Amino acid sequence: KKVGYEVYGGKKGGGYGDADGVYGGKKASYGANAGDEYAGKKGGKKGCTPLRDDDCEICGINNWSRPSSLKLKYISDGAKSFYQTYKSNCKDKFYPLETKISISGIGDFQLEDGDEITLRPPGGFSAETFFHFSDGYTCKFHTSCSEPIVAGDQFGPFQIIAGNDCNEPQFTSLLT
Repeated sequence: KKVGYEVYGGKKGGGYGDADGVYGGKKASYGANAGDEYAGKKGGKKGCTPLRDDDCEICGINNWSRPSSLKLKYISDGAKSFYQTYKSNCKDKFYPLETKISISGIGDFQLEDGDEITLRPPGGFSAETFFHFSDGYTCKFHTSCSEPIVAGDQFGPFQIIAGNDCNEPQFTSLLT
């Protein structure tokens, strides 16, 4: 049996569904094998990857306060997020060693491999944060906390170093 992510709202009545059926709404289209351990989204609902023992959650399952700031490290050898398997579209690929990026609602940055930046949006983070590269590539990750942001996770070339109550560096890479 496959267990799907819960889907709320939706065009036809909302509710939630799993891979085998629909309960008052749109059928879930993302799933994982039953029998695996699942932590939950807010309120203990199924669908999120559980936190590992030493992981520091900046926001997500256990902490629904959007971060006031995020410290990121630019790593040209990109990776796909360990935790945001659904809402991040930053790819596991090689990124330029040097690039200019524009971050939605925050500003422009000239980055080299290994550079660290701290993001402090003046009005707080939006639900999604978009990264526009000078070569035309754009990627995003979810910053509203309905998907976890965890120190050590990496979204494409951006590794999360710190934010909220997670200070640096108290993590091991999630890629190991």
